[in-house]
Amino acid sequence: MSAPLEIRPLEEGDEESLLATFEAAFGRSQSLETWRWAFRRNPAGTQVQVALRGDQVVAQYAALPYRVWMDGQERVFSQVVDSMVHPDERGGLGRQGTFARTAQAFFETHALGGAGGGTVSMFYGWPVPANRRIGERLLGYERCGQQHALVRGVEADRASESESLATLDVVQLSSLDEQALWLWERCAPELGASTVRDSAWLSWRYLRHPEHAYTCLGVRDSEEILRGLAVGRAVDQDGKRVALLADWLVPSAEPEVAQRILAAFEVQAREWACEAIALWMPPASPWFTWFQAQGFALRPTPWQRVVRSFDRRVDMEVVQGGWWYQLGDSDLV
Repeated sequence: MSAPLEIRPLEEGDEESLLATFEAAFGRSQSLETWRWAFRRNPAGTQVQVALRGDQVVAQYAALPYRVWMDGQERVFSQVVDSMVHPDERGGLGRQGTFARTAQAFFETHALGGAGGGTVSMFYGWPVPANRRIGERLLGYERCGQQHALVRGVEADRASESESLATLDVVQLSSLDEQALWLWERCAPELGASTVRDSAWLSWRYLRHPEHAYTCLGVRDSEEILRGLAVGRAVDQDGKRVALLADWLVPSAEPEVAQRILAAFEVQAREWACEAIALWMPPASPWFTWFQAQGFALRPTPWQRVVRSFDRRVDMEVVQGGWWYQLGDSDLV
C-alpha cells in the first residue's frame, strides 16, 4: 500500500526529492542553485506547495511572486512556474487527483482572500498546451489570447547619431542602485499595473541569475543620471540566433534616449551574431507603436497567456489593457 498523501508548504529538506521529481516529470534536470535562485532568493518571497508520499515529493504547484504597483497601491502578481506531478501520480488528474489537490491547497495558502491569508491578486503564466488545458478544466485558468512579439532583423551599422544624443552615454551596468527605482518611478504613471523595477528585483532577475548571462545597458546623461535601461540576452530559437530584449524602461517623453539605447542594443545583438531582435510590449503601451515605427513587426508566438484573478479590481479589462509586462516578467527568457 502506498503512503498517504500529505499536502503542505515547502519545507527545508524537500529540495533533493523535489528536484528528482522535477527530472522525472519534465525529462530534464534543474540545478539546486537555479532552484534556490528562483524560489529562495526572490525578493518577494517563496510560494511553493508540495504533495508528499512519505518523504518523497510527488507533486508541486509553485509561483514566482512580484510586487506590482497599480492604482496607487502595491499588489502581488505571481507567475505560475514548474508545476508538476510525478508520472506515477498521473492516473489521477481529475479534481480529486494529486495535482489538483496540491494546486487548490496552494491557492488557499497564497491567494488574496484565501484561508491562509495570502496576498496574491492574480496568478498568470504561459503554460504548454497540455498544462493549459488542465488548468482551464480544473483550476479556473482564463485564456487571454495569443502572445505576440515585436521582431526586427538586425541591421548593418546605422548612420551616425543625431547631435541631440551627443550628451548621452550608454554603459553596460554590472550593478544597480537607487537610480533604478527612480527611473521606474518616472515611467510608472504611464505603465498601468507593473512590477516594481527596483534594484532588488532587477538585480535578482538579471544580474544574479545563476545560468543565464544578461547584458544590462543604461543611458546616463552628463550628470550621471540614469535615463533609460534595456536588458537582454542571446538565445537560439528555431535555428536562428535571436537577441531577446527582456526589459525596456524608458520614459515615453524621451524618444532620444530610446533611440540611443535601441541602437546600443542592436550593436550588442551584432556582437552576439544575432539575426533578429525580439521583445514583448503590451498594445496599450506607447512603446508598442514606437517600436513598429522603428521597423519592428508584430509576430505570433507559440504561447497563450492565462490568468486567474482573486481580486475584483484586477479584472479582464485590466489584464488585457492595463497591465504592463515584459519578457522579463516571464520565465521564457
